[in-house]
Amino acid sequence: MLHPPGPQDLATSSSTLTQGSPCCSYCGQKESPSLKLKRCTGCAIAMYCGKECQKSGWSAHRRECRPNSNSTKPEDPFDTNRLAGYPALIALNLATAEWFNVHQMTFAVMGSVVAHLNGTLDFSNPAASGKALVFDLVPVKARHEDNPARKFRLTNALLAPHAEFVPAAQEYGIDLDDWPKQMQERVRAELLEDTVGPSFFGVVPGIARIQGAGHVYFTQCHIRRMHHHKIVGERWRAVTQDLAAICIAVVNAGFVLTPGAADDAKTPDVGTLVQRKKKWDWVREKGWRWEWDYLASRMPSIPPPLTGLQPHHLWQLYFGANC
Repeated sequence: MLHPPGPQDLATSSSTLTQGSPCCSYCGQKESPSLKLKRCTGCAIAMYCGKECQKSGWSAHRRECRPNSNSTKPEDPFDTNRLAGYPALIALNLATAEWFNVHQMTFAVMGSVVAHLNGTLDFSNPAASGKALVFDLVPVKARHEDNPARKFRLTNALLAPHAEFVPAAQEYGIDLDDWPKQMQERVRAELLEDTVGPSFFGVVPGIARIQGAGHVYFTQCHIRRMHHHKIVGERWRAVTQDLAAICIAVVNAGFVLTPGAADDAKTPDVGTLVQRKKKWDWVREKGWRWEWDYLASRMPSIPPPLTGLQPHHLWQLYFGANC
């Protein structure tokens, strides 16, 4: 779902950072006893095999390679003038990519829910619709928060015209008209291998607006079919709104959804990330119940439901509509 474009795949880079295995920011080759990577002297974060990779990757790296020296309070790592507390744009991009990747199942649901609620997306060809899924993020102001699942809070999600983001995208060499079409064709080709499922409709740009950083982050979102033959109209709209509320509460509480382990599972599994040495592992939450009273006890910010259906029933409807 979430792969920033260009020669520097931030999603891959962030994953290797979590695993403790540095890799070249341009070609992706991992550091080994025979290959010692060299850090960029500009940001001290990006790493390269040598001068050739650094030179080749400069067009993508040049905008994010800037130590942030605008802070009026250097002792405060979350001063709003300092890229939301990150020392350089590449560090913020890596944290954002990692956060999206950790929550990829939740955002797969969120993207489809928001697109359907908006009602203006051309589902016959989403990539050509001129629309983008926009997520408003707030960096978590915890000085020692290393957990990739807790880096940001999601405050809003909406479907909007992508025209206003074109200048920012061009700085990264992204064509918001052409790039989604390329991604959509690639994923549709994968349909032949049953890798994305029969409910796939298409791809739209995903754009994260990061509060306090003056920065937007680009990714891609898969849009899937959502309809149910027994629940229609406003009733189905309420179902999708309740699902969106659940997803936002889950993300902001730092819980991570994964597909249910059982073959016939109709609810996602829930867990948290636990650090073991240099690796973050997903650990299942014991005794989790998809019931409103239980969710309110674990996630007090979750709003009251619009339907009279329990969350496990909402998930059953969602997964039933996506098969």
